[in-house]
Amino acid sequence: MADLHLYPLWTMNNHRFKTRRWFFSFFSFVVFAGLFYPLGSVLRFSSPFDFTTYDAVAKSQLSFLPPQQQPETTSHQRPRFAHVTLSYGEDICPPLTVTMNVRNVLNEHSKYAQQTDVIILRLGELIPPDLMPKGVQQRPIQETVMKGKFSGWKHTYSKFWIARMDEYGAVLFLDSDVLLYKDLDDLIDVALNLEEGSIVAPRAYWYKQQPTAMTGTFVIRPCRQHPPQGPLKLLHALLEENTTQEAFGLSEMDWFNHYLVHNITLVSGFYTLLTGEFYSHDGAYAYWQRQRNQTAALVLQDAPLIHFISRWKPW
Repeated sequence: MADLHLYPLWTMNNHRFKTRRWFFSFFSFVVFAGLFYPLGSVLRFSSPFDFTTYDAVAKSQLSFLPPQQQPETTSHQRPRFAHVTLSYGEDICPPLTVTMNVRNVLNEHSKYAQQTDVIILRLGELIPPDLMPKGVQQRPIQETVMKGKFSGWKHTYSKFWIARMDEYGAVLFLDSDVLLYKDLDDLIDVALNLEEGSIVAPRAYWYKQQPTAMTGTFVIRPCRQHPPQGPLKLLHALLEENTTQEAFGLSEMDWFNHYLVHNITLVSGFYTLLTGEFYSHDGAYAYWQRQRNQTAALVLQDAPLIHFISRWKPW
């Protein structure tokens, strides 16, 4: 497991990151320390509903929902789940890296491991089957209409195809530059406690304007009703290219927030921890260290994942 986490950091493209080599040396050390530092039996987790912290709660006892509200598996619920990423272009390293990482974390830690499919949504030519990680599948998709003003992110709207995966009880999307350290069962549980057609997303905590959701990690509760209700209605319209909403902002995150943020469930931004937390020249530097009154090493130890923004990538 440790080899899986560290391999992408050791194989970074040096000429792209020459100016920040000192930072990655330090960051790799922190990641290494975070992975191998004894966790003990007591962990600290941030509440998904606010910025408070659960203190001295064992992982096995951690619950973000009151006992009477815990989701129960009934005959009318779909028992399976999916963790999904998006792939496009010639570089297939990102989706292979993230899905291999996700599959291993699920197998080692998740209570839903045997019920969860790990899927690459692929635009264009499929990835050769002999390169696919064990326990990972891929599905061909068509590109969606772009609703942003920056063509460099035109493909990213295709992540919203997960809204159509109604064979699953909940679908969790991860950008291909996310490195997972712990299972995200808590986000699945929150989604299962909501009605079909709901969306759960972390706060984009580095934005001054709130509420703002992050679309690099989010969960959709697919709706079997057609046409769907709630926020999924707009996503379905986008996929069918008959949406009347105008383009907004630069990316799918801007568009998503402009039209949907007030109709979704926001959880703690700790579920989308950025690499800028550990880089002193980044605007988000030490945000969670201050919020949680912890050192960088302890924040990393507790983090469920790290999102490698900008040019900082885990491959």
